[in-house]
Amino acid sequence: AVRGEPEVAGPPQQTEGTPEPPLSTLEIGSAEPESGYPVLVTLTNRGAALESIALNNPRYGRLDNPKQPLDVVSLETKGHPSLLLALEKGGKFLAERNWEVKSQGRDENGVPNDVVFRIEWAQRGLAIEKHYHVEPGPNAYSVDLTLRFENLGPKAQEVAYTLTGPNGIPLEGLEYARTFREVAVAFLNEDSDGVSASTLDVKSLVKQASKHEVESWTEKPLKYVGVTSQYFAAVLLPRGDQRKDRWEEHTRPILVGLPKGEGGRETNLDRKSTRLNS
Repeated sequence: AVRGEPEVAGPPQQTEGTPEPPLSTLEIGSAEPESGYPVLVTLTNRGAALESIALNNPRYGRLDNPKQPLDVVSLETKGHPSLLLALEKGGKFLAERNWEVKSQGRDENGVPNDVVFRIEWAQRGLAIEKHYHVEPGPNAYSVDLTLRFENLGPKAQEVAYTLTGPNGIPLEGLEYARTFREVAVAFLNEDSDGVSASTLDVKSLVKQASKHEVESWTEKPLKYVGVTSQYFAAVLLPRGDQRKDRWEEHTRPILVGLPKGEGGRETNLDRKSTRLNS
């Protein structure tokens, strides 16, 4: 789930010329089913990104190693974590910088369930926070992400950003799978309570990319977008009713990392994700 919240606040600290915080990895949720949390989420302060979401229920172990928890989102492709943020005309500064760990929270039982990352960018006159949170519950598989943008200057400014989607969804049982990785998207019907859903397979995406004709979805308010496989799905689900308060301008599918196919050709097994633009 994703939220965006504008704020106004104090003086800048971290800029392109100041020392970075050390690289760190943090976890929220738990690897123990008895904790009440069904997932263990691994985060990194490099880009304030999400590296993995592991299911801790023993029934969801890996096929090749049933004792190892299954990652439904993973750092399968080195250098391509999930939920990377970029500003319009901002390059890779936010993705390649180590963010400050502003705060960490625990529940009443001591289980870590909350992390806030922060970076202050003087040249853009902005401070940005990414707030990750998980809740306990037998079906609490979602990771809540709140984005906060603080204007550090005296004049109002508009911010347009890009957020990448989930990456590294597992492929299990390839011998009998009928569906590999596909981009899934659904839009809200503006004249009813229904949704319009569709999928895009990798062959179609590669064909579009080879012609520089990758489709951007802009027509209707977004319900969800992400990646599915035969048994699992990982999607971005904007908070609120986008028909009443739409902040997403367009969404498009992307290929992640290098192709696995022979001779540089993509195959149905290759990594794909999504990119959401505000």
